[in-house]
Amino acid sequence: MDYTKCRSNEFTCDDNQCIDQDRQCDGVPDCSRGEDELECGIVECDESREFLCRSDNTCIQKEAVCDGHADCSDGEDEQCEGGPLLRQTKATRTHLYY
Repeated sequence: MDYTKCRSNEFTCDDNQCIDQDRQCDGVPDCSRGEDELECGIVECDESREFLCRSDNTCIQKEAVCDGHADCSDGEDEQCEGGPLLRQTKATRTHLYY
């Protein structure tokens, strides 16, 4: 059997395929058997108050979503319908009228 030695910044799949470490535990199986998504220490967020950053496997407050500032490492909390500043703009306008 041919064994491949992956680099330190890579994950070794069961079939010896090497994938970038940032693709491990990202919610998308990249290895043929999906082992890059096993034993990831899945974080559960309180969906009523929190948003799950899948790339970081961390929870942030819902108020931080679509506020114009990326809190998740890949910016997924700012990928909002109507553009990232829509929610912030509406909130700002609301506060201006008080």
